[in-house]
Amino acid sequence: MEIKTGISLQTKQQLSQLQVESLNILAMSMTELKDFLQNEEIENPLVEYTSGKEEAAPITYKETERFYNGTDRDERRENELYEIEDSEKSLEDLVNTQLQWEQIGETERKIVDFCIQSLEQSGYLMIPPKDIAKDLGVAEEQVEEVLSMLKELEPQGLFASGLEECLLMQVRGMDEEELLSDIIRNHLQDIAEGKISTISRGLKISSAEVRKLIHVIKNLNPRPLNGIGGEKAQYILPDVILEFQDGQWNIELNDKWTGNLQVSDFYIHMMETAQDEELKSYFENKLRRARFIMNAVEQRRTTILGITREILKRQEDYSSEKVS
Repeated sequence: MEIKTGISLQTKQQLSQLQVESLNILAMSMTELKDFLQNEEIENPLVEYTSGKEEAAPITYKETERFYNGTDRDERRENELYEIEDSEKSLEDLVNTQLQWEQIGETERKIVDFCIQSLEQSGYLMIPPKDIAKDLGVAEEQVEEVLSMLKELEPQGLFASGLEECLLMQVRGMDEEELLSDIIRNHLQDIAEGKISTISRGLKISSAEVRKLIHVIKNLNPRPLNGIGGEKAQYILPDVILEFQDGQWNIELNDKWTGNLQVSDFYIHMMETAQDEELKSYFENKLRRARFIMNAVEQRRTTILGITREILKRQEDYSSEKVS
């Protein structure tokens, strides 16, 4: 009797834990869901996750930068107008505090001030050294020396010429610096498209190792100035998009960009042919986990659609009046 009771309690407890996690997935925002799925891919070799992208056109370098930033520079311009004054003031304090023990002459100070005023909201300095030298009437070598000094400051990546250099500056000195640098220089677009196998073949390392390296890169700061001179921008993505056409509501889930989740055929085959019982058990547990996540995500979609339809049904008169 005691054994049966123990088994029953254990089963109920396990079901309860799964239900709680399923509810947590339901409550996630679109951004949180994408981060969650990316983390599952890193931790579970049976999970293959591909970030959602349009397949018709190749991803440009600017679009790869947007993969990190969440938006592009033109779209940020209006918001930047309200933040520049406070941001520049805080940035000057930040830079000058770190430079207070440096021997800086009048020319160097002029270059420093120019560079601060010329920073993008992201923290990048997009003006080439030769153009800075021309504008200030100084030698290009002097500009290069000052920039080298500025690029040693915190936060790492500040005064970089773009996304690539910003990330390279941050992996400097890491244990896997060579591999990380290779990915940053040659595979940012592949990261954006979720092409794990392409990176794996290019670097001649396992997919699991690639995922770990990508995890490191995605935890870097692509915008060193984020949060300086104001709170970090929060981007809100709607779960559903409603359109009123031909007298009726069309409901569309806004989850295409979150990507696709599937089980790896390679590891399924490895599980089926595994002779080691411990390895086989490991893969079976990971497979159950992968299927649970996929079912929970699909249930999330179904639930959100159902709730949206019910809201429209109950507030049809009010909603129709707002668009009429």
